This record gives sequence, structure tokens and C-alpha cells, in this order.
Amino acid sequence: MFGQPADGEVISLKDGRDHLIGSAIYNSKSQIVARRISRRKQGLDLDFFERRIAQAIDYRVRRKFNPRLSRLVWSESDGLPGVIIDRYGEHIVLQTSTLAMDQRKELIVSALQNVCGTGDVSGEAATPLGPTDERRVLRSAEQPPPIRSIFERNDAIVRRAEGMELQTGLLWGELPNELEIDVAGLKLSIDLRHSQKTGFYLDQLPNYEPVATHARGRRVLDCFTSQGAFALACARAGATEVIGVEVGAESIRAAEKNAAANQLAVRFIERDVFQFLRAAEKSGERFDLIILDPPSFTKTKSSLRDALRGYKELHVRAFNLLTPEGLLATFSCSHHVSAEIFETMIAEALVDARRSARRLRRFEQALDHPVLPTIPETEYFRGLLLEMMPGR
Repeated sequence: MFGQPADGEVISLKDGRDHLIGSAIYNSKSQIVARRISRRKQGLDLDFFERRIAQAIDYRVRRKFNPRLSRLVWSESDGLPGVIIDRYGEHIVLQTSTLAMDQRKELIVSALQNVCGTGDVSGEAATPLGPTDERRVLRSAEQPPPIRSIFERNDAIVRRAEGMELQTGLLWGELPNELEIDVAGLKLSIDLRHSQKTGFYLDQLPNYEPVATHARGRRVLDCFTSQGAFALACARAGATEVIGVEVGAESIRAAEKNAAANQLAVRFIERDVFQFLRAAEKSGERFDLIILDPPSFTKTKSSLRDALRGYKELHVRAFNLLTPEGLLATFSCSHHVSAEIFETMIAEALVDARRSARRLRRFEQALDHPVLPTIPETEYFRGLLLEMMPGR
């Protein structure tokens, strides 16, 4: 890098022999000062965003993802550092967590309109897609309807590390107060303006049914239930009793509404999960299946030790509440908690709880959140399904 670029500019990266090694977005305020966007000379114009978004969607079409419900762009994994684009039917949620991308939101909005097609918000005919080869890939049988809104959910704390303010708002179109999505055979109402993350935990979509297959005839506890997806999937699969615990009143109301809409019996409790587990342990409660799906306990490496203390207490108490052959489905969504760290913590919790367990399977983030081996940070999600071993 040479000269004195302004924050948000595209810079050239060169090696010691003055050979170009790529183009990057620059921000002196960020912990990662330069993020490469190409191995060649590349500017951030409309054509760039159209090509990258179309390539990202093409990958998901080839992987046969639900074109109406998936992550369309996952940051560096799709060549757009700091950009997350999630699709919920006819509506798009956009996050821009790097300064350069945030400064170019209007270009990203235009690119999404051109690549996905736009339905007139008054209900008139959709505008045609553009003529480029990258756009033609969307004219397949899997093509979803044109989009009707693009909503900005830039309320993640990580933006402050880039020197940006938190903000949300409608960037284009009209967005209803609630949408209905299909998840694991369930009809769920979501609020894209206020629900956690971009509206729903899309990285968990492949995991609801595999966990729920173990719920029949069991007493189930779903911790950090959010909108109730795991709890409702387990109830639908034939659990004898399901309890969902969540500290947020809005999430509990959403979960109860989803239970009523699907005619499923789940008891939702508005309470801090740690407090609930302590009380349940003290009263001698037992469960056959416990699900731990907490929000990220750490956003920085410096807070990892404190986070692991929380994770460990959570798991010790869950192990103490499980029946002799009970099951634990547990997840972590922080890239600072590697698979090795996560599994070591679980092993230590088993020792402290004086329990033994078999690992039945591992869980990974959905493939519409692709992982790049060259960028470990693109892998942030992991999980395990454990079966307790009696009499050990």
C-alpha cells in the first residue's frame, strides 16, 4: 500500500518487488486495515456488485437452496467483505459491516434490483432482468419472484469497530410488519425490523429436523428458544412435553404466536436461561432432550475466557438435568470459539458434572454460509449432538 488513502477507498496491494497482489478496501480505524476484494485491479462500481451478487446466487442455485429463504451473500465467502444479504421471500435484508461497503449501499441496492428483478410495490408487473450472462442464471425454474423491498439491519455492535454508527431502515420498497416463512414444516411469523440478527437464524435451517427426530416420546427443554423453532419442531415430532426458555419478552410473544398458528402445545417461559437451569436443578427436574442454542457469548478474542466460563456453566447444568440416556444438542455461533475449544469445554463440563457421553453427530453452518479454508473467520458456527451414558 502506498500514499495516504482515505478510509473507505479501494487500494492496491503490492509485494516487496512492486508486483500487484490485489485490490482491497481500506479503513485505518478497523482492526483489519485492508480487506482484499480481488487479486486484480478492481474498483467498486455497479458492475462489480452485480457480478459478485449474481455469482453468489448462482452458487446457491447449484446447491439447490430454497430460493425464497436463504443467505444470498456471506461476506468474504462471496467476495464482498462485510456484506450480508438474506432473502425472505420477496424481501431482502442487508447488512454492511465494513466502511467501504457501507459507503456504497446505494450501489448494492441497485445491483440487487438489477440481479433479482423488482416487483412494483403497487402490484404492477415486474421489471425485466438485465442481459448479462451472470443475470441469466436467475432465469431458471428455481427463480423466486421479484423482490419488493430492501431493508437495512445495521444494528450489529461490530460496526463500531469500523467507526460506524448503528442504524436500521427501509432502503427501498415496502415491507410488511410481519412475514410468514416455512421452516421444517412449520409456519413461522417473523419481524424483519426487530427480530434477532436479520430476522431469523438462517444458519440453523438444516438442523431443526435432525434434532427433532429425537424428540418423540421425550420431555424436551429448548434453551434460548428465540421464536421457538426448535421447540415447535420437537412438539411437531411427537415430544410428550416441550418447554422453551428465553429472556426476551418480544421473543416469547413471537414464539407463543407461532405455537398457536401451528396448533402445537409448548410452554414458553420468559426467564434468564442460567436462572432457569439453576432453579430446575435445585428442584430435581429431568429432561430427555435439551437444546442449547445461545447467542454469541463473545465478539472479541479478549473476552473469550469469560465466555468459556459461561459456556461451561451452561453445559454442566444441562448435563445435571439430563436423564441417564438423555440427549444434548448444543451450538456455538462465535468464530473465536473454535471446534477444538468448544469440544474441550464440553469435555471439561462432563468431568465437572460427573457424566459420560457419546458424540452422535456434528452440526455445521448451512452451506449458504460457505466456509473458505483460506479465511478461518468465515467458519463461526458449530454444534454437537451428545447422548448420555448411564452408570458411568
